[in-house]
Amino acid sequence: MEQDVKDIGARIGGSWLLRGAVFALLGLATWALCHVTPPPISLAEPGVVLDLPESVAGLRGKAEPPRPEEKFGLPADTQFAKRVYSGSAAETLTAQIVLSGADRRSIHRPEACLRGQGWTIQNGGLVPIRLSDGKQMDVMKLIIDRPIESPDGGKRILRSLYLYWFVSKTLTTPLHRERLARTYLDLLLHNRSHRWAYIIVSAPVLRGFVTGGKDEAETLDLLKRFIAEAAPQFQRVESPAADTQKVAL
Repeated sequence: MEQDVKDIGARIGGSWLLRGAVFALLGLATWALCHVTPPPISLAEPGVVLDLPESVAGLRGKAEPPRPEEKFGLPADTQFAKRVYSGSAAETLTAQIVLSGADRRSIHRPEACLRGQGWTIQNGGLVPIRLSDGKQMDVMKLIIDRPIESPDGGKRILRSLYLYWFVSKTLTTPLHRERLARTYLDLLLHNRSHRWAYIIVSAPVLRGFVTGGKDEAETLDLLKRFIAEAAPQFQRVESPAADTQKVAL
């Protein structure tokens, strides 16, 4: 009997020791999780103000909402600013800012959207622009075509020039891959997510469509003059710190 009591006591004691060890391990694991888990990702300030100027390069802009196909599939916190500018029937262009929120899916490769809207991309390349504030900035130019119906019921090919670039608080870039590299680098090193803005300035090539319509070179010159004057009015890009220098790609 005495031995049985000792055995029961030993088992009870062992059980309490096991429970104590389990609670101690749980406490240690909780402490480690709290100290290892990174703090919530901080959302950087945007590098733009969501307000396009009313008048640029002799053109007047009328504010318009984005079309349904421009908003399709984008997160609910995506913000837009859009104006259609014109000086005459021969001078018209569209400028748009797409600003991401917490969800980074707001910004993506523009080529995918253009093809989905019926455009055929012919070619592209970088265009350097000297802004009115003296800064130099590169934008991406795409030459895009789409068939349209003419007044006589036939089909004609409309060509447009589509210029775009991306803006964060510390960087402008025309390269989608550089935007992605900067995004992941800052998430890794600084636990910070950029609020990227995607800027689009586009115009149709109207030579042969309207009286006095510009050819491709003249249309590009119009877009460059517009960007040179307009971009410093809505961009608020700060000089990057030493640890956020431009990514070499």
